[in-house]
Amino acid sequence: MKRPILAVSLVLAAALFFVVGLWIGIREGAQLTILAEKPPQGVIALRVIELSQEGARPDQIRTVLEMWVDQGLVGAYKYFNSPAHFLFESPNLPDVGPPWQAYHSVAAHMEEWTAKLANYRKEHPSPMPAWRDEFLPDEHFGEQIAARRREEDRILKLMVERYAKK
Repeated sequence: MKRPILAVSLVLAAALFFVVGLWIGIREGAQLTILAEKPPQGVIALRVIELSQEGARPDQIRTVLEMWVDQGLVGAYKYFNSPAHFLFESPNLPDVGPPWQAYHSVAAHMEEWTAKLANYRKEHPSPMPAWRDEFLPDEHFGEQIAARRREEDRILKLMVERYAKK
């Protein structure tokens, strides 16, 4: 009699630890994903600050910001096409997000932000391909980088077609 009770207790305890561990792991993972984006954004912001203080090349500030717009559209494409993106959305409470997010849901506003970026990019074509060709030509980086750039350009065009107002 004691062995079945002990076995059931161990199975229930293991299941409980598994569920709690999974919940904490996903919640922390989602927060870490967002937090991991912050340092690179801070480094880019530092460069924008440096350029604005120098005052010599205001066009460089615009180039950095235009790059952010392109990266935002490419990131949104990758987000929407990720098989796991549904984990970050709550269909019932879109502004709250899934239960493991202790903060507001980024996913709730992803389409809105993507539409803003796409509308801007539709009105202002990306200067990045010309800038890359001038300052970072493909022949210096190889075919793999050139293929990635072509893919990003394709994604930008697709996202503008999909999300910009007609």
